[in-house]
Amino acid sequence: MDQELVKHSRKIFSISRNANQSFFKRTKDIVIEIFIIVFAVSFSIWLHGVTEHNKEQKEVRTFLTNIRKDLVKDLKWLKGDAKTYKEANEGYKSILQLTPSIKGRMHQANSYDISFPVHVLLHKINNANYEGFKSNGKIGNIENDELRMAILGYYQQDAPVTMEINNLYNQYLLKTIDALNEHSDKTDDEFYSSQQFKAKIDYLIMLGEMSIKLYEESSIRHATEIIKKIDEELAK
Repeated sequence: MDQELVKHSRKIFSISRNANQSFFKRTKDIVIEIFIIVFAVSFSIWLHGVTEHNKEQKEVRTFLTNIRKDLVKDLKWLKGDAKTYKEANEGYKSILQLTPSIKGRMHQANSYDISFPVHVLLHKINNANYEGFKSNGKIGNIENDELRMAILGYYQQDAPVTMEINNLYNQYLLKTIDALNEHSDKTDDEFYSSQQFKAKIDYLIMLGEMSIKLYEESSIRHATEIIKKIDEELAK
């Protein structure tokens, strides 16, 4: 392309110095050469833009393919954690039904052994592909605005909130377990049926219900929607 531009530039110079041609003929030939140069430059810019755009969209498709895999993994453990929260809450609600008389009678009959649900949730959102693509400033290359905003919402809102409430739940669960091991001033019967302990269980149940709601109405729902949108985009 550079050689062609030099060639036509030299031709313009040559035409302008050709005294054997009329002014009108020289002007006409120069205009033609200038038009050729402008067209060549414009075409080169357009072609470069098309090439870059195709390259960007290829990278976008690779990115979407990769985060689809991440989202499928996320969905598996998100659904598993939601189930875990529900099971733990059922166990905690059973503990709330205990009274000293009930627990005492069960111990006398040797038919009762209390089970305290201990489920520490340590899963994390798979965000390495997202963070890598974002750090390279390429999120804006996703031309589907709805899909791009859904992805940003999931990784910048759903993921941090999910991790934060899991951490809060884990911390309070561990504090409750510590309380279980430190009640020398009360018998087991008295401690399990005390309002102080039941208040801790109530709070764990509340955190669990918050987590279930967050999982089902945000993280799980949005991850499922994004996968569907990605499938539609990749099918184009």
